[in-house]
Amino acid sequence: MKPEAVELSRCPDEIAQIAVAGLQLSEAALQSQLVQSQHRARIALAWDVREGQRLLELGCGQGDMTAVLAAMVGSSGHVTAIDPGSPDYGAPVTLGEAIARLTAGPLGGRLNVQLGTGLSSPTLALPFEHYDAAVMAHCSWYFASQDSLVETFSCLAGRTRQLLLSEWDIRAESPSQIPHLLTVLLRRALSVPLPDDNIRTPISQTEMIALLSQAGWSVEQVTEIDSNQLQDGGWEVDMMLDRLLHDPALGSVQLMSDTNLEKLRTALLRSQIESMPSYALVCRR
Repeated sequence: MKPEAVELSRCPDEIAQIAVAGLQLSEAALQSQLVQSQHRARIALAWDVREGQRLLELGCGQGDMTAVLAAMVGSSGHVTAIDPGSPDYGAPVTLGEAIARLTAGPLGGRLNVQLGTGLSSPTLALPFEHYDAAVMAHCSWYFASQDSLVETFSCLAGRTRQLLLSEWDIRAESPSQIPHLLTVLLRRALSVPLPDDNIRTPISQTEMIALLSQAGWSVEQVTEIDSNQLQDGGWEVDMMLDRLLHDPALGSVQLMSDTNLEKLRTALLRSQIESMPSYALVCRR
């Protein structure tokens, strides 16, 4: 008798547990990663990622969303994940080290991860609609410019009919999210003088939808995602405080007076910090 198919979990906590197991992290990193994976599971559920889908993920980084997608598409699905970053980028764990662990783990059989690779790679020259959807999860702010984002959106239009995108929403729903908001706005102002910054094109949800429309995509669904449990807001504030205090490059950027900079530092140091909300978009051609 043929065994009954086991339906894959639609519970974000269970999906996150599978994803974290696939990442094969150290014991010390497990709890922090579980929060990140739960967030990404909620995003993927908002997108309605399903068992058996073939997905193309852009900007996979160290594989946080890649592992969640692999858990959700199951053994009958597949995820091709690419990132332009070099395998030796990152600290204390490099992209290459993180991806090597992921692909060697229990989810590796449903993954093809290519680092140092963009959409123009010959290995991605596949027939139209080979992929059920393209995925961009919390990676759009790393693009060099809005023009490069539009170029990527346009290129994806020739790969698939559906684009699933998530990003931070540049707004604060509570006072504890204001430090994260202020930090992002300041980084946005500094993105041109400091092009080496990881966050280079922080744009609002409204701006994102306009860029998608410019590339021919229609946004069919917008889902607000509660992200205040994530650690990212605190991480971003800490990095900005360190930069304001120690980065000599900021001395030539006269965005505000020294008095106002000191007020900003004081406000950030004294504040309880939560991450801004995120959003998830389902787009079609």
